[in-house]
Order: sequence, then structure tokens, then C-alpha cells
Amino acid sequence: MKIIYSHYGIKDGADANGFTRGFNLAKGLVKIGNDVYFLTTQKKGFQFPYNIEYRDGVKIISFAEIFPLAFRKGGIAPLSIILKVLYCIFKKADIVHSDSGHRPSSGWPCYVHRFFHKSTYCSEWWEHFGKGGIYDEMPNWYQKTMGLWDNLFETKNRLNADACVPISHKLKERAISIGIPSDAILVLNGGADTSTIPFVKSEKHKVDFGFDSEVFIIGLIGINDVEFENNKLLFDSVKKLHNKGFKIHIIATGKLHPDIIRKNNLNNILTLFNWLPYKEFTKLITIADLFSLLQINNLRNQSRFPNKLGDYLAAGRPIIMNPIGDLELYVTENPNSFYVVNNNFDNICDQLEIAYKRWKNQEVNYNQIYNIALSHSWDNRAKTLNDFYLKA
Repeated sequence: MKIIYSHYGIKDGADANGFTRGFNLAKGLVKIGNDVYFLTTQKKGFQFPYNIEYRDGVKIISFAEIFPLAFRKGGIAPLSIILKVLYCIFKKADIVHSDSGHRPSSGWPCYVHRFFHKSTYCSEWWEHFGKGGIYDEMPNWYQKTMGLWDNLFETKNRLNADACVPISHKLKERAISIGIPSDAILVLNGGADTSTIPFVKSEKHKVDFGFDSEVFIIGLIGINDVEFENNKLLFDSVKKLHNKGFKIHIIATGKLHPDIIRKNNLNNILTLFNWLPYKEFTKLITIADLFSLLQINNLRNQSRFPNKLGDYLAAGRPIIMNPIGDLELYVTENPNSFYVVNNNFDNICDQLEIAYKRWKNQEVNYNQIYNIALSHSWDNRAKTLNDFYLKA
């Protein structure tokens, strides 16, 4: 099949921008014999009308844009949208697939292609974008601009597509509630990047990042001010164990406001890395001995699926988590690979101490965890999606 994948954001915008998820699916679809044209927006520079790169068999077509990066990474890219639409008018394909179809940069090219070429339009659904979800967490200016748009078109886009691919069972329930037939819906959780993230012992690269091999390292991908609140009890627990003499430390990628670090006395237990090139990022996460995936139990977290779970599993490390939404399925199927906690300080402290002692005594079955990653790899996700395309 010929497949056009329409990405709302920018090329190499990392997973916060959805690029990594989309590209991993595209790469997997190519491996099973499809031609995939990945439409996105240029991150920097201005190559008119577009730049073409072949990567792992995927034809990445990144379109020119005049708006600054702060706008284009959120899909506000009028020139790129026009160029994508024009490209789709003249490009034949069997399937058009949008990752955030309610945003014009992702959905409009798919609508146009279906109109001209009678293709099948498949719309992904990553989050509860409107009221009750992301909208409620955003500042007033966002609610009156992008939030207003999301509220108007989030569900309309999925209803107007031929098929819907929600990221979680909670969003599947929402899709059915607005009238989408269940046989036109495929739940597709995030996958594990087993082809890129190395499965090696944590000691192998610890010294490269300035850590002693005897330090127990907890990894956190994508920290920000909101994620800090999700993981605040973890930080408090690590401080307690650190003060008791445990050699324990947190590494995190992302950004935290300096005031949060200062007010919570995190300097002795946290090393913060800014967003890294993907190759360097995959090396960094291998130095972790345990990963954290703690979330507040609300509608947004029930509806989404943290793609970082796949990265954690691909590294073959255990995870401390309070399973929200679809994460409960993974814990039920593989109870020995997770340290399950509730949002209770003493409970988290106890589980961290157990994890530390099991690591110290070399009692962790890393191969068992890695096998979970293999069964949930992006390649397997792509095969599932391909089968769904054929039925749709």
C-alpha cells in the first residue's frame, strides 16, 4: 500500500511533538512492504517548497514555513499547510493517516486527499484535548485560542474520518459514545523502540555521564513542572533514602523551573538533562536501574498513554508506577516487572527500598522485562495497524 502519514508538528520534534511515535510506526509499516510518505514541517531553515529525506525506508517530506518555531511545533504553520494540501492533490495513495487530525496541519491534507483520490482516511487520537482534559490544564490565553479550536473540532474530525485509532481504551469509549462504530476503531498503545534503544547493563555507560557504578539511578523521561507534581512523592522519597545513606540519584530529561529545584532541595539528588538528540538520549536512559511512571489519576491521564513506557521497557528496566488507564493491563499481565504503588509517601519509600535491595543483590530479571518490550515493539504495533488498514 501507499500511505501518507500527516504529522501536525515539526521534523525531529521528539516525542513531545509526536514525531518519534509517528516515525516509528512509519518505519514499521515500511518493513512489511508499504511505501510511506511522512509529511511534516521543517524545524529550521527555509527550503521551498520542501525537503526530502529517506530514513529507514521512510520518505520524510518536510515543508517550508515562515512562522517561528514556537508556532510551527504546535501545528500553527499556514505555509506548510498550504504546501501539504497541494502535495496531496497530486500524490496518489491508498491510505491517509493523521496523527492529530483536528489540527489543520495534520487533518486538512487528509481531507483533501480523500476528496480527490477516494483514499481511506484514518485519524489517530492521542489525548483528551478539549474540556475535561488538556484544555482544563492550560492558561487562559490557550483556552481562548488553540483550546477553543480543540473543543470545536476534536470529535468532529474523528467522526468524519473513515477509521479511528485512539491511543487508549478510555478514548475508545469516547469514540463509541460519539457514534463511531466499534469495528472502525483500533486501540493502539505506544510501542517499544527495541531497534534503537540498546539493551545493556546500566554500568556500561554510567561513567560516560559522570556516575559511579555503585549509584542506584532512577530515570525520568520528559520532566516539566506538571510532571514534577506527578512525581513529587518520588522526589521526597529519594531525598529520605539519600539522607539515610543510600547511594541513590534521579536523572531526568526535560526542563524544570529553577525555583522548583531550589524550593524542594533537589540539587543533591537530581541531574537534569535538557532535550537530547535521540541517539544520545537512547544512550542516557540505559544508565538507569529503575524508571518512574507516576501519574495523577484524572481524565487526561486515563485517556492518554505515556509513550515513555515503551522506552523504559526497551531498556529492560523495572518501573515504579501507579497504573492509570491502560497501564493496568501491563501490570496485570506482568506483575513481577513493576513496583506498584499508590500516591502514598510511605508506600513509595518502601517500594524504592525493595527495588534498591533487589538491584544491589542482583535479583532483577532484566531479560523478562525486555521480552515484554519485544512483544510490544513498534514493529508489532505497525503490523497491527497494517492489518487494520486492510480491513478499513
